[in-house]
Amino acid sequence: MSCCGGIRASENDYDIVIVGGGFAGTYMAKKLRKHNKNLKVVLLEATDRIGGRMMSDDNDEDNDYNKDELGGMRIFPSHHAEIVKLVKEAGCHIVPVGLSDDTNIFYCEGKRVLK
Repeated sequence: MSCCGGIRASENDYDIVIVGGGFAGTYMAKKLRKHNKNLKVVLLEATDRIGGRMMSDDNDEDNDYNKDELGGMRIFPSHHAEIVKLVKEAGCHIVPVGLSDDTNIFYCEGKRVLK
């Protein structure tokens, strides 16, 4: 079997193969390894990064904190306790963002539109 950009692997090289390095795939790989450190787990991702739809992109603003969120971006701590725990375990932090038109800016064909 050939995978991962041509790396060869036999059927017995891994106990578990996870396809997709989005949030769910990455979380499952972490949980499986935490449960059994001897488990041979491989995570296959088609792109050059993990995270799936969760992605921040630099925009044209001249600062380090203004990003374009290109996918899943809303985490509500009161409803997403497990995600909040994972964010903390990863050494990251959650940035509060309001739900008003001032903080939800959309562009369509180069023009700012309100929701």
